[in-house]
Amino acid sequence: MAKTDIFLSALKLSGRRITEQRRIICDYLANCRTHPTASRIYAELAAAHPEISQATVYNTLNTLQELGAGRNQLWRWTYALRDQSGAAR
Repeated sequence: MAKTDIFLSALKLSGRRITEQRRIICDYLANCRTHPTASRIYAELAAAHPEISQATVYNTLNTLQELGAGRNQLWRWTYALRDQSGAAR
């Protein structure tokens, strides 16, 4: 099963809707080879997908973390949820 499918399955099994915005974010996370912040994820995705809000990026990251989807990705999401000063959002 592809990483994108794991993320989407976790969302679906928890009763969350699979919106196009969530699908795009999950695909980005599954294929990302760096450690971007949530702000960076938003900036990169919003350029091609203006329908994605910054809140949707943060909420999707938080939800995936809460669901424990892709446990090997957990540290990346935790990092992505922190601002430059290191404070949790």
